[in-house]
Amino acid sequence: MIYSDTPPYDILQNNLLSFSDIQKMKRFARFWDIFYNSGSFTKTVPLLWTSPLNRHYGLDPQSEILNQVQDDEEKVRDDKLPAVFKNFYTFSEWIYTQTLSTWKISLERQIALIHAYLCLYHDKEIVEAALIDDLAQRPEKTIPFFLRQSTQDKKIKETHSVTPKRQAKRI
Repeated sequence: MIYSDTPPYDILQNNLLSFSDIQKMKRFARFWDIFYNSGSFTKTVPLLWTSPLNRHYGLDPQSEILNQVQDDEEKVRDDKLPAVFKNFYTFSEWIYTQTLSTWKISLERQIALIHAYLCLYHDKEIVEAALIDDLAQRPEKTIPFFLRQSTQDKKIKETHSVTPKRQAKRI
């Protein structure tokens, strides 16, 4: 076994788990804390459980990381593993390829990341509705600009499509 020489003296590698496997587990755990355990995305995170595993947007086809993610997915495609684990694992690896970090990811960046990932697999309106519901539950109720803009555009389209021209001027 190889341990870290500084506290908390984590295992870095042993005869069953390579260094990269342990790092992947740590990333999974960290992103699980950020997105699921934080309670910030109670309506949005369940959309991850239904995301397919077969696409890799935002990754360079020649990248070493893409090859590792595809190899790892072959390992987790086991039907005995629940979709929650498989899909969140794929999501956590995708986030890491986008950020190359597990720390100092602001709430606004978390929102942008989960939005970008889920829009690859789900209808944009469904993703944005879930995110807005989640953000409305927060005390500060801050909604990032890209979501505010999207909801404003939607409201404008609704008023123009439902309301006659003459009445829409007065709204």
